[in-house]
Amino acid sequence: MIRMALFAVLAIVATTATSSAQTASPYAGQERRAIKALSEEEIRDLLEARGMGLAKAAELNSYPGPLHVLQLANELGLSDAQRKGTDALYANMRQRALSIGRQIIEAERTLDRAFANAAIEPAALRS
Repeated sequence: MIRMALFAVLAIVATTATSSAQTASPYAGQERRAIKALSEEEIRDLLEARGMGLAKAAELNSYPGPLHVLQLANELGLSDAQRKGTDALYANMRQRALSIGRQIIEAERTLDRAFANAAIEPAALRS
């Protein structure tokens, strides 16, 4: 009888520990992604130069990026020269963001493959 009770307690503890370990990860399910560190939405955003919220601190402190300035051009009362200047800034930023977005995706893909293939080297990880 004691053996049976002890077995039941151990089974409950093992089940609880296993389920707790399985749900504890904030990354649950992300291991099935094509590039584990990036969601499909993040990949699309990078490929379309939509950014990743990296200018949030600036935006929240009243320093809007060029796209937001263009979106609010009427409310801001921009002159034609200001609109043209902001358009040029946005075009330049977008072109650079497209290039950097592709670089980020490729770097994450390379890193993901290295870990998946157990071929990560300290020098490669550092770079």
